[in-house]
Amino acid sequence: MTARAGSDPVVPARLQSMRFPHQWGEVAQPVEKSVHERPETPREESFSNHSVTLWNAYTNTPQILDMYDAVIFDNDGVLVGRTPFDTLREAAWTAFETAGVVDPDPDHVETVAAGITPEELTSICDTYGLDPAEFWRARDQATTQAQIEDVHAGRKTLYDDLAALRSLEIPLGIVSSNQQATIDFLMDHFNLAARFHTAYGREPTPDGLRRKKPNPHYLEQALDDLGAETALFVGDNESDITAAHAAGIDSAFIRRPHRRDWDLQIDPTYDIRDLHDLVPICVAAVWLYPQPRVPGCVSGLLPTSDVASLSGVPELFLRDRVSDRWVEQNYQFFCATM
Repeated sequence: MTARAGSDPVVPARLQSMRFPHQWGEVAQPVEKSVHERPETPREESFSNHSVTLWNAYTNTPQILDMYDAVIFDNDGVLVGRTPFDTLREAAWTAFETAGVVDPDPDHVETVAAGITPEELTSICDTYGLDPAEFWRARDQATTQAQIEDVHAGRKTLYDDLAALRSLEIPLGIVSSNQQATIDFLMDHFNLAARFHTAYGREPTPDGLRRKKPNPHYLEQALDDLGAETALFVGDNESDITAAHAAGIDSAFIRRPHRRDWDLQIDPTYDIRDLHDLVPICVAAVWLYPQPRVPGCVSGLLPTSDVASLSGVPELFLRDRVSDRWVEQNYQFFCATM
């Protein structure tokens, strides 16, 4: 997990909220003893379904803060495996056959299969004397049916790391450029409706094609549904990052195997390996210091990417009881005066 290149990390707005009756001031050391000097007997704490050992002897019971009001996900390549291009190509051939075109230009078939623009749709339909709205409806119906067959055949499945989302107690949503009918089927087939509060695909119309990402139309609708002011959008395409920027929210680019070495031309807020990386991004454990020896201070954990620019901020060492290793790279300790 890395922060956006060239970014200027600051204390997130979520920690400047009204949850604490204080004003953020200068960074200060909250304890008399360095956190690097681990006590002989560590304290066990559990937060956000993760049990860790805290080596800071001066912490109290943490309060968990959700760093975002909601997290929204792209679907294909993020939650569910991508649809093979051969499947999309066959669906495009079916759409032409349904429209009565028996020998379409193979280049037109390739364009209709994936990545077509509204202007290209109009041009191709003009070539064969087709109504764009009727042809596109046939194309989307064929594509949805083909994907349903792929799911039933086990060729389109959920990613294994969806279990990581159980650690997030904030509302989740889906915004996909796939068809709404396809998203509805996947939600039902994989029993996702109980976890995702809203799920958008696009309508099977030329207008739906215009509104898909990078247009933020459906993303903004999802944000309204979730009542979210601070949200994170997770995607595997540059169009996802562009849509997030246009909607005014943070973004995370997930490097699934098909994107492992992808050279991004736009900077996401976060660059993550898989869905497990979302936990330290979305959740912060915060400790309050009411003791007289630490007057007027608030302290806690934040992802390193959020506090890396703060000077004089010591690391808080965590012991991950599952992997039995020190976790230092994703968190740092912070403190601010009241």
